[in-house]
Amino acid sequence: MDKKISEILERLARQEKYEQQNYDAVPREQRMLAISPEIGNFYAILLRALGARRILEIGTSVGYSTIWFAESLQNTQNSRITTIDV
Repeated sequence: MDKKISEILERLARQEKYEQQNYDAVPREQRMLAISPEIGNFYAILLRALGARRILEIGTSVGYSTIWFAESLQNTQNSRITTIDV
């Protein structure tokens, strides 16, 4: 995994852990609703195993899962992620 991607994922995992431990102290609109690092890694493994080149993500939130998707496509030519949020 790319070092920069790894650093970002680690920082976001620390933020999520803080929010879980201090749930009431974090305002609702600032809470990061994200998949766990284990689920993100599972997605990345699954996408690589499937040979995915194009990904459509509906519901971007803070982009945490998008980072995992991007990591899975890192060495794939002509790949693309399209992500939308309402």
